[in-house]
Amino acid sequence: MPTATSTTTTSKVNFFVAPLAHDEPAYTYINTNPKTGEREKNYAEELKEVVFENLRGKESEFTLDSAGFQLVRQPAKHTTFVDDEEIQRDYYAESIDLLKSVTGARKVVIFDHTIRRRVPGSLIDTPTTRQPVAQAHVDQTTKASIARVHHHLPADEAPELLKRRFQIINLWRPISQPALDWPLGLCDYRSIDPTEDTAPITLVYPDREGETLGVKYNPNQKWMYFRAVTPEEAILIKCFDSVQDGSVAVFTPHTGFEDPSTPAGVPTATTTTTTGRVDFFVVPPAHGERAYIQTYTDPKAGVRERHYTEEDKEVIFENLRGTSKESDLTLDSAGFQLVRQSKKHTAFRDDAEIQKEYYSESV
Repeated sequence: MPTATSTTTTSKVNFFVAPLAHDEPAYTYINTNPKTGEREKNYAEELKEVVFENLRGKESEFTLDSAGFQLVRQPAKHTTFVDDEEIQRDYYAESIDLLKSVTGARKVVIFDHTIRRRVPGSLIDTPTTRQPVAQAHVDQTTKASIARVHHHLPADEAPELLKRRFQIINLWRPISQPALDWPLGLCDYRSIDPTEDTAPITLVYPDREGETLGVKYNPNQKWMYFRAVTPEEAILIKCFDSVQDGSVAVFTPHTGFEDPSTPAGVPTATTTTTTGRVDFFVVPPAHGERAYIQTYTDPKAGVRERHYTEEDKEVIFENLRGTSKESDLTLDSAGFQLVRQSKKHTAFRDDAEIQKEYYSESV
């Protein structure tokens, strides 16, 4: 059971365990297998209880070069984050300025961005459905970092740039509210053994391969976080540094984690409108036949047997928070209704207690 105090919080983290055949390179598929609902991989993971120190009040003591990460206070001018073209035009420019000011870099190239929204229970991982990564990892290996330079910079510039110091840095920022739900956990580079604590993992995409570092558990590792990072703040996470003489941090293992001190009811995402894709019901080919679905999964097929199809359609979802529609939409008018009523029963662990206590207050 995760625990928390004012200065630390304890939670479980997934760590990498090498394949049984130690000479076999580790790999994982990015997308889930539609039959099993799981991502295929040839290595294991182990859950370990980790103490995260809350660094609030110590922010200035941890920098990119000393620990591998750094909290900066720099409100973003771009705040909507709903249109990729606007993000690339507006947010990339201000992010480049921020990275230059912190690192002193002469040239900064941003090669992608990811918006993550936690959807409990979902394993779908596409460019529009990224979720927090709930496993200790480092985004880039040395091999992948060098490949990034060749891929994203002109061919006549890359060889010369690789002769000088270069870094790959993630700029992590909450979008619309403080990051209380599944915050970012960070491991101080000074507490890890870079050789023994990490191993490369090949990421198999539908059209390409990438490579990250899996992180093995070591009780000497010191894990930390900044509680309730706001949209006016950002965390810089070093993924790679070409200076590897021991004078600076080379990378920072990190992970999303469940913070037990998160207040109940904290939203996982806030947007005005969200465009997504929804599966809709399509009747069986023989219209006189009844549609049905089994309530259990076929152990051989890994799916539920059913007699109908679905079609994927793009739908716009309107966020009703903070609008007059919260009170306008009722059970009789719209078929649903939001009510504010604090519950007395809050445990929800024992069915007998739920039926005795929560049923009566629900009635």
